[in-house]
Amino acid sequence: MMSFLSEYSGLIEIGSSLLMALIWILYLQLFWNQLQRQRRTELLIQIGGKPDSGATIIVTNLGLEPVALQEILLTVPEADGEGEHVAAVSQKGDGVVDGSKPQHLGTGTLNSGASLDVGPVTQLFRRLSQMADHEITVENVSWFRITLVAITASNTEIAAAERAFEVEGKGASLRILPTSITARQIRNRRERRSLDRTVHTIMRRDSVTTSPRSRRTHEIEARAAR
Repeated sequence: MMSFLSEYSGLIEIGSSLLMALIWILYLQLFWNQLQRQRRTELLIQIGGKPDSGATIIVTNLGLEPVALQEILLTVPEADGEGEHVAAVSQKGDGVVDGSKPQHLGTGTLNSGASLDVGPVTQLFRRLSQMADHEITVENVSWFRITLVAITASNTEIAAAERAFEVEGKGASLRILPTSITARQIRNRRERRSLDRTVHTIMRRDSVTTSPRSRRTHEIEARAAR
């Protein structure tokens, strides 16, 4: 036995070193996977209340670290069915909203497990109408999509998620139904960079649209306040 160990000591030493290196690689891989899981964002977008025109949008942070919600985008199909119209709806509204004081539509910091009511669907569409300079209501579209844009302390790029909803019926029979079980997390780097550029473009466009405010916007708000 001793002669065998003495004869093959070099190979045994190399094998032991390789085995130890493999164990360390597996350990580091597990550590890296755990770190990535802790840093991974998971944003949930839900309908609060009854799924009708009075429903609200609820955002929940299912990730393990806080996120700062920066922007909420609302996308709807164009009236002719070709193309889409998208606007930022998380900016502060002008004037009275649903009989209450002006309020900020759903931005802020969300701790792990925390939820935020970003506002009624009708209020989000009212903001969209202001940006589009013509009236768009939830009853006039067949679907809409909510996109969340957030940042975290551990990542220099944005975190994002989106969820689409179908709109069925009119008036009292209107129903808002999600098209997927959960929100789609936008993790692809190219998609996130494209979304970042889209947000900057929308913010520049909306700043021009809202200052000065158009006569049409005043008319929309006046009808909504009645």
